[in-house]
Amino acid sequence: MDPSVYPTMVFSLDVDPKIIISRVTHEFGRAGGFYFRKKQLQCEETMTPFIIYFLYTFNDIATLRGELTSLLEEALQGMKYDFTLPDEFEYAFLPDINIRRGVLKVPGQPGSNFRDYSREMQEARRAHLIKCDIKEIPSCAFLINYIKEMKLAVCIWGGHTHITETVDWDSPKGDVSRFVRMSQNHTNYNMSLVSVQVKGITDLEASAEVTCPESGNVIGRLSLRQTLLKYLKLTDGNPMCAELHQRGPQGPVDMVIPNTSLAECGFEMFNKQPAGYLYHILPKFDASDLFIKSLLRRSVAAKVEHSGGVETSCPVKLKTCGFKTTKTTSAS
Repeated sequence: MDPSVYPTMVFSLDVDPKIIISRVTHEFGRAGGFYFRKKQLQCEETMTPFIIYFLYTFNDIATLRGELTSLLEEALQGMKYDFTLPDEFEYAFLPDINIRRGVLKVPGQPGSNFRDYSREMQEARRAHLIKCDIKEIPSCAFLINYIKEMKLAVCIWGGHTHITETVDWDSPKGDVSRFVRMSQNHTNYNMSLVSVQVKGITDLEASAEVTCPESGNVIGRLSLRQTLLKYLKLTDGNPMCAELHQRGPQGPVDMVIPNTSLAECGFEMFNKQPAGYLYHILPKFDASDLFIKSLLRRSVAAKVEHSGGVETSCPVKLKTCGFKTTKTTSAS
């Protein structure tokens, strides 16, 4: 088989690049080419210096890209606020990033070792690779290290997600060994989960105030995402969902749950009417009626349409908020 070469061209134009590509693609194909498109990142040379493990591989890429961008923005603002941002990055813009699925090659480990894997297991080996301009790797590394140090990703992706640097032939032997073990555990993580879609949630990031029952002072806020990750349980006491992702404002919500019959039954009960389910479940965790109603009013639709065109409504009268605990101020 002849080797394939992917050249890169840089030029400026006044029209939409898609128009130029559509006009050139046909002649390019007649000349023997077969791959002609606009790069996602507008830079000459890119690298994948970071990889995300224990984040469900089959999630929507655009959604994960938006969540990671929001984490980078939060990290940049946090470093400016506590004066930890290096001087050379003080006036720098947020680095452009892209996420793609892929299997990172481990030094010294041939790909033929996995040829006996099933197709599902081969796909489960894939992880999310963070790609950025090679010139912006230092600034991106500072931001990601701040995200890990301050545990900013815990509130969105949970405490199990791990962002780490990739390895190469110059990496220490211990780092390569840990990378191999992490890749194996990541495959098991993907194989044990399945993604389902939740109905009726309009704003996953909507939150309500958490107040101290003794003084009545506000001690924090708790979002619907944090509430579901922390307090949505199965009958055996284990968490029902491992991840939650919303595809844009008021978009569909993807919930990653264990690939078991118990989790499937629990999700079906929850998905019939999320507002009514939470209204009766959260009091078991000392959530006050005022807090529950305020959270549901901000985050859940009043009516949910199910298959067959049947609509159900939530009979909860919504008021203000509160929470009967002083132990936690967030779900992390």
